[in-house]
Parts: sequence; structure tokens; C-alpha cells
Amino acid sequence: MNIVLLSYTDIAGQSSILWRGLNDYTDHNARLITFKRNYLAYKEDIYYPERKNEAHDIMDKADLFHVSAGIPQLEDYDLNQRLAERPYVQELHGFYARKNWKMLLSRWFKNGTIYVTHLSTQGVREKIGFSIYIPRSVDFRDFPKHNANPDTIRVCHCPTNRSLKSTTFFLRTMKEVEKKHPSVETVLVEKNSWKECLKIKASCDLVFDHLGKVEQGYGMNSIEAMALGIPALCHMGNYASIYHHDCPVVNVSHQDLMRNIIELIEHDDLRKRVGRQGLKFVKRVHDIKINVKKWNALFHYVLNQKK
Repeated sequence: MNIVLLSYTDIAGQSSILWRGLNDYTDHNARLITFKRNYLAYKEDIYYPERKNEAHDIMDKADLFHVSAGIPQLEDYDLNQRLAERPYVQELHGFYARKNWKMLLSRWFKNGTIYVTHLSTQGVREKIGFSIYIPRSVDFRDFPKHNANPDTIRVCHCPTNRSLKSTTFFLRTMKEVEKKHPSVETVLVEKNSWKECLKIKASCDLVFDHLGKVEQGYGMNSIEAMALGIPALCHMGNYASIYHHDCPVVNVSHQDLMRNIIELIEHDDLRKRVGRQGLKFVKRVHDIKINVKKWNALFHYVLNQKK
């Protein structure tokens, strides 16, 4: 099957991970067309502004489309008409789903569009009609080895949006932690490429994700930390626990963030145990080798429904 992935901007690197997973672990021929680059610099296949004619030819030959977030509006290609002719699945992410849920619901009523959602769409999934939950994925081939300095405890935070990720509160908390523990170092990672970010995370001992300004569960920062064998601290929310009640993310709030960080700093055995639990969990739930089977089954289902 010729599967074309359309990604306006590759959110959390999920399109590039799925593109490689489909080619490496299934019999499909997958191509990824990206329309906008950003500083995270995820791996890409076809960058539309530079290879438009090739992209048009690939879309013409598609058996099925995977659309990440919104449908790109192109001046030189009638993509909406092409999507009306071929089956497609639309993968939704938090911000886009919350902003456009009325339009998504209308499209579901009209066309029966099949949506795939993640924990980041909590609070809006029930508003958009039927959707299928597939966990976000990681490709372990991308990850460096964990190489933390034994003489320092490094606590990492990698916000893409300071407001949503509770960055100000985290930094204020870490100032108090560092007063009590001079060997602790706060590592703030911003505007680095995804590959550079993974390298920095691998040199750290703890990773803080967010405190849940919206009910969104744990995100890619937590998943990547666990994939490195590093404890992740994040506000889980009740909704996330419905799907992953055994997730070993350290569930934190504004009231207990400092206490949990200090406990993990002071107890090496606890920190290592939580790290091992996280790695085991990600291998079972978030490995692309596992999740590509779910995507493969969904794509076959969608294609058969269209016939």
C-alpha cells in the first residue's frame, strides 16, 4: 500500500517516527511530506516548498493518506479533492484539537472522518465524535545511552511553551532545591533541535515535564525521559490513568513538586528503580515496533471501509 503522510509541521516528531516505522516494520511504501520546518528539526523525507512537483506526483499515487493535525491548504494542488477521492486518517494533537473541535465534529458527522488521538487531546476527545486512541511513539534507535555525571544531580526541563509547561513555577522550585542541595543543577533546554535535546536529557538524572495547566496527561518529554531510563515528573491527571493506570511517571502537583524532586535526589535506589520501571513501560506501550502494528491494522480497516 502506498501511504502518504502529510504533516504541516511535525508535532512531537510523530509523523517522522511513523513514516520510518511503516517502511521498516511493514510491507507498505510510506512517504512523508512536511510543509513547515521548525527548530526541532525532526527527520524528514519530502519538504514541500523545495520539492512540490515530486510531492504532487506522490500524492497522486497514494492509496491512503495520514494527516497530522490540520489539512494543509495548497494554492497549486487540490488536496481537499484528493482526500475526497482516497481514504484518510487524521491524527489530532492537543492544541489543534482544542482550537478546532467544532469543525472536527462537523467533519465527522458529514464524512465519518476517522480521528486518532493521544493523551494531549484529553477534555476534547468526547467533543469531536468517534476517535481511536493510539499512544505516541518513540524509536529506540534514535536514543543515546544514559550518561549522567555521578557527582551531580541534573534536573532537566525542555519546554516548547513556558506557560503550558509550568516553567516559571519549576524554576522557582529548583532555586529552593539548589539551596538545600548544592550538588543539584537545573538544566533548562530551549530552542534546541530534537537531537540535541535528547543528548542533553541523556546527561541528566531527572526530567520535569509539566504541571497540567490543561488536562493533558504526560507528554513526549516524559516518554523520552523514560525511554532513557530517567524518572519523569509530570502531572498525570485522572484521564491519563484510565488508559495507563500503571504508568510509572512520578505524578506531581504544585503542592508536592519540591518534595518529590528532593526525595528522588536523596534516594539513589528509588531514582534508579523508577528509571527502570519507566524504560520497561515505554518498551511495552510507546515503542514504534508495537504501535506500528496498531496503525497498520487501522489503515487496512479504513481502506476496506472505502471499498
